[in-house]
Amino acid sequence: MDTSELAARVGVMKTLAQYGRFVDTGQAQRLAELFTDVTEYRMAPDVVARSRAEIVPKVESLKDLFATAAGFGRIRHHVTPAVIDVLETGRARAFSYFAAYAAAGVDHWGSYRDELVEIDGDWLFASRIVTLEGAQSTSPVHSFLPRQV
Repeated sequence: MDTSELAARVGVMKTLAQYGRFVDTGQAQRLAELFTDVTEYRMAPDVVARSRAEIVPKVESLKDLFATAAGFGRIRHHVTPAVIDVLETGRARAFSYFAAYAAAGVDHWGSYRDELVEIDGDWLFASRIVTLEGAQSTSPVHSFLPRQV
């Protein structure tokens, strides 16, 4: 591994860590700044932002959903170490699993599939696809689960 690949991996890890902090502390604007101007941020099957400008209101809407949930409390995402593939200079992919904890314990869980690009020394999400794999029946996002047939 050469120094440019190492720098890319560290830059990607920094962006992934900042995402977790900003999403758990409700900093929608700072979260949006981690994405490219034109992006795909799929928060749920029917909750997709395709630009930075669309991210803030969609994140605020999700914050309201969690804030009004009875007994939900503060949320904290716990994320596995990411598998990072540096594709070429300035491009990378990452994959990780997450579990979101609330007042009653694990609330929902799934995975992140990311495409990142380096712009002016910062690694930004060109796309982040959140796949919700499970949720407690009382979770505010339980209705986002794919229907089983």
